[in-house]
Amino acid sequence: MTRQNEISTASIGQWIFEFSTFGLLTTDRALKITGMNRWFERTGHLNNQDLLGRDLMECFPEIGKRNLGHYFQEALHGGSSILSQKLHHYLFQLPSPIEQDHGFMQQVARISPQINQEEVTGIIIQIEDVTERVKRELELSLANKELINLNSTKDKFFHIVSHDLRAPFNALVGLSQILRDDQELSADKTRKIVEALNNSIKNQYTFLENLLQWAQLQSDGYEIRPEAVTMNEIIEAVRQIVNASAENKQIKILTNIPEHLSLITDKQALTTVLYNLVFNAIKFTHPGGSIEIRAVPDEEQVMIFIKDTGIGMSEDSVNKLFRIEEGFTTRGTNQERGSGLGLILCKELVGKLGGEIWVESTIGKGSVFMIQFPLSAEMIWA
Repeated sequence: MTRQNEISTASIGQWIFEFSTFGLLTTDRALKITGMNRWFERTGHLNNQDLLGRDLMECFPEIGKRNLGHYFQEALHGGSSILSQKLHHYLFQLPSPIEQDHGFMQQVARISPQINQEEVTGIIIQIEDVTERVKRELELSLANKELINLNSTKDKFFHIVSHDLRAPFNALVGLSQILRDDQELSADKTRKIVEALNNSIKNQYTFLENLLQWAQLQSDGYEIRPEAVTMNEIIEAVRQIVNASAENKQIKILTNIPEHLSLITDKQALTTVLYNLVFNAIKFTHPGGSIEIRAVPDEEQVMIFIKDTGIGMSEDSVNKLFRIEEGFTTRGTNQERGSGLGLILCKELVGKLGGEIWVESTIGKGSVFMIQFPLSAEMIWA
């Protein structure tokens, strides 16, 4: 090779070193920096000339703090190492290149011996910035988890729908066939069958209403329409809907609402929530029991309580409420069926209205469902 070719090859090698898309740093055997390419200036805003000839551990003290120095000793004895960002081994604490990210860049570092005529003369470090890759992998992982959850929710949803649409219709078909075929039914029997048909149809209608509203919430098609309404106005609307069911089980519905308590909220959404909670309380309260609807405002919030004297729930049952993936449901005191979808809908609607919902219950002593709304611009005292 001619002298000119040697110079040309050296120039090309230097150009590759300087303008590589990853960081390159070399040291001698004493770990004094002998070379750094411009990647460090571009990414870490370092002045490479100021670092040449200085001790590597002095220039980058975080290496010592992270106890990574032994990797350099291994390289000086001919070994090689790869430090991955997955191990949280950031060899250099350089700022993240991602806008609005105040952390450090994610790195893959390769530490190798620098060999000249079969003698280790120092080490060479290659730093690859994988911040964007790690960010994309994280986003993909989160999207994958969300997809798995959505598929699980979808499967559970279809299970609920298929079960709770099919079973009541079997009862409707059976009862209607009795009315059609039995010509000798007494007036009392006919009245009881018609009453059973009516209850079954009302339950199915409630289920379909909840189903449609829940579907709207999942598709982001549900729009909150705030308006000024009084709490007593909403409670009265709920009472009119559930009165027949309560009277059928001789259950008293008691209310304790401040007369002038008004809120700016979505009337339909809050009515749906309270209806589902009261209807649920009726289902799990024995005939002759009672249900209390109470609202307690203070300076910061308003609490709404739906308290029943029903059969109550275990702690395990309470933990399964409001979760569609659990598919939790049980029969009422008169063997009333339920899907569990009503409580799931309540939780999502309360969230849309800016509140929280939870329940306390004791087996044999009833349950108390509580809703908390912040006392803010969304609430008014008339």
